[in-house]
Amino acid sequence: MERSSRLHPTNSVIWVTHTGIQTIDAQNVTIDLIGEKAFGLASLPKDWTLPFFVVSDKMFDDYIENPSSKTLISKWRDNVIAAATSCGITPDDPVIVRSNAHSEGLAERGKFISVTGIFHEWPQLVKHCFDDSIKQESSNNIHMPVIVQKRATALFCGHITNERRVAPEIRDWKGEIETTIPKVFSISLRNWRKKINTESYIYSPLVCPRDKLTKDILAIPCTWATNQRLRVHFEWVFDGNYIYLVQADEEIATDGINPMGRSRNTGIADNFIDNGFPHCLHLLKAEDTDRYKAYAKIQNPLLYHRIKQSTAPLYILDDEETLQALSNGKITDKLEKDLHTLTIRPLIIRTDIATFDKEDRQLLPRTNGIKDVETAKSWLCKSYAELEGQLEKKPIFIMHNYIPAFSSAFAYASPKDPVVRIESLWGLPEGLYYYSHDKHLINTKNSDILKLDKRNFDIKSYINYKKYFVFPVQDDKWEVQILSSPFDWKPAIPEKSWIQEIAYVTRLISEEEGQSVSVMWFVGVDDTTYKCHVFPWYHEPFQYNEDQTTPRNKLSFERTFAIHNLQDLEQLKKFAQNSNKSIRNIQIQPTDVNILRERSVIDIIGATAKSLGANILLEGAILSHAYYQLVRTGAKVEVRYPFDKKQSLEFNKLVRDKIPEKIQRHGEEVIASQLDKEILGQLLKRKLVEESLEVLDSVNIDDLIIELADVLEVFDGILSQNQIDIQTILDQKKKKREKSGGFDHGVYLKATSSRRLSNKGKIIIDKSPINIDQRISKSTDLRKYSNANESLTRIKVPVTLDEWEIHPSVKAENIDIILKGKRKNGVWQIDISVFEEAEQMSFFDK
Repeated sequence: MERSSRLHPTNSVIWVTHTGIQTIDAQNVTIDLIGEKAFGLASLPKDWTLPFFVVSDKMFDDYIENPSSKTLISKWRDNVIAAATSCGITPDDPVIVRSNAHSEGLAERGKFISVTGIFHEWPQLVKHCFDDSIKQESSNNIHMPVIVQKRATALFCGHITNERRVAPEIRDWKGEIETTIPKVFSISLRNWRKKINTESYIYSPLVCPRDKLTKDILAIPCTWATNQRLRVHFEWVFDGNYIYLVQADEEIATDGINPMGRSRNTGIADNFIDNGFPHCLHLLKAEDTDRYKAYAKIQNPLLYHRIKQSTAPLYILDDEETLQALSNGKITDKLEKDLHTLTIRPLIIRTDIATFDKEDRQLLPRTNGIKDVETAKSWLCKSYAELEGQLEKKPIFIMHNYIPAFSSAFAYASPKDPVVRIESLWGLPEGLYYYSHDKHLINTKNSDILKLDKRNFDIKSYINYKKYFVFPVQDDKWEVQILSSPFDWKPAIPEKSWIQEIAYVTRLISEEEGQSVSVMWFVGVDDTTYKCHVFPWYHEPFQYNEDQTTPRNKLSFERTFAIHNLQDLEQLKKFAQNSNKSIRNIQIQPTDVNILRERSVIDIIGATAKSLGANILLEGAILSHAYYQLVRTGAKVEVRYPFDKKQSLEFNKLVRDKIPEKIQRHGEEVIASQLDKEILGQLLKRKLVEESLEVLDSVNIDDLIIELADVLEVFDGILSQNQIDIQTILDQKKKKREKSGGFDHGVYLKATSSRRLSNKGKIIIDKSPINIDQRISKSTDLRKYSNANESLTRIKVPVTLDEWEIHPSVKAENIDIILKGKRKNGVWQIDISVFEEAEQMSFFDK
């Protein structure tokens, strides 16, 4: 079935088959025919992208059938070359060959590789592309046309997107420039700021004469897409003159679930509680503290009773006769009667053991919602048999009915510490283990718990995009679900008063325990049943470590491997066996609910990450069990959403006197030094050069005025430090002007020559065009030694040249060196690329 799309092709597409080439008119271009990437390119204004053509998926099918066929290249060569010629691609042009599967949309970005090279190498490039696709997925599942597109020599490239995960509003865009450490930027389209008429741009290229205008030029296609209500991810390149869009992946809205749209009345009906229930189970009561001293999951609700917090009724299965029957695979009559009562509503059975070891009691067996007695009986017998190895820890079962909350949270507090941290997500608490969520930082304003006033709490909320959550579906089976819009951007704790209550009670629990704790909360419970909207469910000792949570900058060449299911886990293990060190990051984002609570899965991921030297990227809560268990493996865990979005930036530069106070007023910590006179004098001279270069970079009169004012400020600073009177400078200026003149008439000296026959000089006014391009000079000296050769290249680059590129001479056929320089203000960035050409792969036998 053809996928619905807001993108509409406006250009024809050159389509290559083994029998010839044809032009597919725009109105006949479909995703099912030419593939998703080609469909996106065909929907862009033609001049905004580079020439391309599409090769039919029949070539991929032919390659699968016989990859070494000598006749295959002759079968396709002429038509591929004809297609290239028709769209202006020559044999020596650089090209990119990219996969273009029929179902390769935004969600599959990066799954298959793209390969760059020279067009006459297209057979090897296509083979590389095909081979990688086969590795990633069975060839039976791939319908793979390929795109061959002319490639610009990019000074830099990047992405710009307004997809839902980065922008609640369709008009807000996030961009990234791909460098060793990626640079990010934002484009917020507001007509009251600057209205862009895209109609005046769609029939011409996106001209960008300098890199500083990149953001302004990218605002044009962003506006074009926003006006069509598109959510789209663009890839772009900048070649020094133009910006080209080389890929357009549309985000298609998916059906999701409204987490607040289900009935919340799932308590036990009163008419079932007067028949002798419970028969063998024990209803937990406030006076049971000593009886269950070693069971944390039972001690927790008993503490909540003491501090007058509501919670759900708990039923404990610890009767020795009943447990002995379970060890023999039998269910007593009394237990069966209790199960009949409890399964009137979805029943949850949890496990606890008598231990003070936090690690042992985490992620113990637990059911989803059970609605029939036979399932409950089977699970109890099987689980108790598995726990027989821990009988010395006296395993017991805790039963309760499903708690109908629409959200959950983890909260952290420490005794006497006014700050409380809360992480929250829609659905069940398991979703917080691995999925993106909201964070709240609450300052309760007082270290004394007795002096707290919830109304005065200072709340800072960080609302993030939330795609996945765990929620019960039909028959109360718990599944990983996708949130419907607008809940993906709505706060999972919708009421400020609920945040205040969670913060206050979490502090109270911390004070009662006398240690730092992480508390699990149910949020949005039925207040007619529980007499509250939020209540605590479980807590344990937890030490929040801010240093462990700070994410580093992700490098552009790093590969991230995502784990969604057990098949992905097996693939990761294979990579580890092959010592695949290219994987630098492992992201856990399960779509299979069965691996959410599996400690064995965490152990494998942690061990594999350590063996690969990879980092585990965690979107989930740092206060959750999963984070603790991942850290326990010894792997490095990086949290995507830390609580304190504190960034430490080093400047190490001379600034104006009032800059530290200005930064301080914005709530930042400033570290500054007082310079002595000698060092200040040196830095002022450097500063004068920097400010002069900014004069060079100014693009209009307003910029010029600002930069000249900065130059004068530094100039005054130099005079002050050296105790030079301004009149001394003006007198010297006057003398030099009288002697050599000023710059009023725009005199440009082209050349001089001696006049041998006359002592009288002459000025010739040359009216021919002036070339003010700055030149790079290069000289190479080759030196030979007895056992080696040396190639010394001297390059002279004008200091005011913004960007340059040069190839030093190298006396080796398979090595090419490229030096690229780029000046930003007063700093030169030098990139050195060394290409060592490997032996070319053979696409076909010759």
